[in-house]
Amino acid sequence: MNTNMLKYNKINIILVLLFITNILSAQIIHQPEPISGNNLAHKMIEQHMKYPQNALDNKLGGKIDVLFTIEKNGNATGHRVENVFDDECAAEAIHLVKLIQWKPATKDALPIEYEYKFTVEFSPKTYLKNIKNKKVKFIP
Repeated sequence: MNTNMLKYNKINIILVLLFITNILSAQIIHQPEPISGNNLAHKMIEQHMKYPQNALDNKLGGKIDVLFTIEKNGNATGHRVENVFDDECAAEAIHLVKLIQWKPATKDALPIEYEYKFTVEFSPKTYLKNIKNKKVKFIP
C-alpha cells in the first residue's frame, strides 16, 4: 500500500471513531406524557369540561395553552396560560390540565424536570353537540 492510502485509511478510522463516540455520548430525552396517553387525556378533558356559561352564551371559543413544569416525580406545578380569550375559560383550562397524571420526561432513562405546554380547545359548537349526544353532562 502506498503512503497516501494509509493516511486515507487512518483518517477514515478516526472519523468513524469520532462518529461512534458522538452517538454513544448523545443524551436521549423523552418528553413527558399523560399516563393514560394523549388520546385518553383529551377525551377526559372533553368529558370533564365545564364550559363557562358566559363564554357559551357569547359563543366564545379558541385554544388556550397551559404551560407548567412536570417534576421528576410526575407532579405538575406552576400552571400558567397563554392565548387567553376568556378568563373563565383560562381557569377551566388550568383545572382540566391539573386532572391529568403525568409520566415524567427522561434523559438517558433518568427522570428530569421538564417545561411542558398542553393545549385545551374550547368550542361552543362541539361542546353543545357532545351534550346532545350525551358524551358530556351539561354543567355550566
